[in-house]
Amino acid sequence: MLADSLHMGQILSNLLEYMMQYTHSDEIKMEVTTQTSLKEGLQLHFNMWTKLQVKDKEILFDSYYDEDSRKYIGLGLFVAKELTHLMNGTLEVVDSVDGYQHFEIMLPIEEKNREKRKYRLPDKGLINKKILVVDSSEISAQATEKLFAYFRAEVKVLTSEALKESLPNLAMFDIIALHHDLFNFKILEALKKVKSTQDVKVIRLDNLFSSESNVRHDVIDINLVKPLTQEYVFDTLIELYETHKPVDIEVKQDETVRVNKVSLPIHRERFKDTPNINLESFSAFKGAHVLIVEDNVINQKVVMSVLGKSEMTLRVANNGEEAVAYMHQNVGKVDFIFMDINMPVMDGYSASEKIREDSRFDGVAIVALTALVSEHEIDKMFDAGMNGYLAKPVRIERLYSALDVFLSGSKSEIVVQKTPRKSIDTSLDGLDVKDGLSHMKNNTIFYKEVLKEFIDAYTQSDALFEKLVKEQRYTQIKMLCLDMKGLTGTIGAKEMHNVINEIHQHIIYKKPELLHSYISRYNMEFSKLRSAIERYLAT
Repeated sequence: MLADSLHMGQILSNLLEYMMQYTHSDEIKMEVTTQTSLKEGLQLHFNMWTKLQVKDKEILFDSYYDEDSRKYIGLGLFVAKELTHLMNGTLEVVDSVDGYQHFEIMLPIEEKNREKRKYRLPDKGLINKKILVVDSSEISAQATEKLFAYFRAEVKVLTSEALKESLPNLAMFDIIALHHDLFNFKILEALKKVKSTQDVKVIRLDNLFSSESNVRHDVIDINLVKPLTQEYVFDTLIELYETHKPVDIEVKQDETVRVNKVSLPIHRERFKDTPNINLESFSAFKGAHVLIVEDNVINQKVVMSVLGKSEMTLRVANNGEEAVAYMHQNVGKVDFIFMDINMPVMDGYSASEKIREDSRFDGVAIVALTALVSEHEIDKMFDAGMNGYLAKPVRIERLYSALDVFLSGSKSEIVVQKTPRKSIDTSLDGLDVKDGLSHMKNNTIFYKEVLKEFIDAYTQSDALFEKLVKEQRYTQIKMLCLDMKGLTGTIGAKEMHNVINEIHQHIIYKKPELLHSYISRYNMEFSKLRSAIERYLAT
C-alpha cells in the first residue's frame, strides 16, 4: 500500500500524545482496518480508543495563541486535523457507547499489489487447534486471538486475574500461550503435569522490551516476542509441530546431486568490534566486489562513504529484484552482499532465497543489514540463506568484522594501526552535536552523512526564504518549514529549529505580516548553523 507515511506518522503521534496526556486509563487501543467503497476507493480506517472525556468536541481541533505563556495551545490536534485534510482524509472525535469519546481517521491509500498474501499451513493437522491465550491485558489477548483464529483455531481468552483465581482444565487445549509474568511455581507445575500425559505446546508471550526475553524452561516450547504478525504466528505453528525425522534419499545411477562446492561459514552471533578501525583499514579488502542492496539513499551513502577508500568495487541495488538481476548479469564477479531486509518490490528474504537457488552463487556471502534483530527475524535470515547479520545503525568496527570473516581468505595479513582520535567540540554555536548524535545512536559516520545531506539540500535556504517572503508565497514557505522542522530537530540545530517552528506557526495562524521580521533572524541563525556544520565535518 502507498500513502504519505511521514504525515500519517505525525497525525497518529499527535493524537496518541494527546490521548496519553488526558486518558483516565493506562491503556490505549488503536485498530487499523481497510475499507473499500465505490465513491472513496481504498482507505485506511483508524479507530483509537481509551477512557477519554471531551467536553467541547466542536472546538477540540481549534488552537489559539496564549499571550501570557506566548505559546500556541492545542497545536498538536490542530496540525493533525490540517494534515488529515491535506491528505484528503477525515478526522473526527466520536462518542463511544461507554460514555467516553474516541478518534476515527479515514485516510486514502493506493493499493500497490492486489494479490493478497495468504498463509496456507502445509498440514491439515495444524488447523482447528484448541488454544488458550492469557495475556497482560484483555485487548492484547484479543489481538493474539485474531492471529491464531486466522488458521481456524478455536481460541479461548482468559484474563490473568481469572487464571490466577482458578486454573481451567489445561488438558482441553493443544496450545497454551501465557504472558511471561504468569509463569509462577503453580502454573509451571500444572503445565509440567499435563505435558507428562499429552502433547500440549506451551508458548511464552514476551514484551518487546522485556528484560527476561527468551528465557527458557523445560515446559516452554517456544518464546514469542510481541508485537506478533500473521507470518510470525504461521511460522510458530509450523515450528511447534515440525518433526525432524531422518530422510533416506535414494540416488539412481544416472542422477546427480548438487552440493555447494564452496562452504561458507554461518555466523549466527552478532559480529564483535574489531578494535582500532578507521576508514583506511578497509583497504585490507582491496579488489573485492561488494553489492549493497538498500532502498534508503542516505543508508546507501553511509555504507559507500565508509568503504569508499577501500578500492573495492562497490555497486548499489535499490531493492531485492535489482539485486537478483545484477547477480545474473555479473556471474562470478560478486564476492559479498550487504542485504537490507525491508525493501519495496522484493524484500531481502525473497532476494536471498532466489540467489541461493542458483549454485553459481554458492560462494557469495550474504550479510543482512537490518533493524529487526528478534530471535524470529534472525532465524528467518538464516533460513533464507544469509550468512550473518549486522544491526542498524551499523558500527564500522562490526562492518569490518563481517567483511573480515568472509573475505579474509582473499587478502594478505595486515596490521591495523591505531589512529589517535581527534577531540570533537560538542559545543558549537548553532549546533548541539551531542544532541544530534543521540538521535543517531552515537553513530558519528551516519551523523556526518546526514549533515552533508542537510547542507546539500538547504545551503541556499536563507536566500530562498527571503525571496518567498518578499513574493508572498506562503504555501511554499509552509512546505519549507515542514521539510526543515524534523531535520533541524534531529541534527541538534535547536536555535534554527525554534526559528522554523515560529515561522510555521505564523503561517498556520495566518499572520504573514510578521514574517518580514524573521528574514534577518533566519539569515543569522542559518549562517551560524552552516558554519558549525562545516567546522564539525572538518574534524
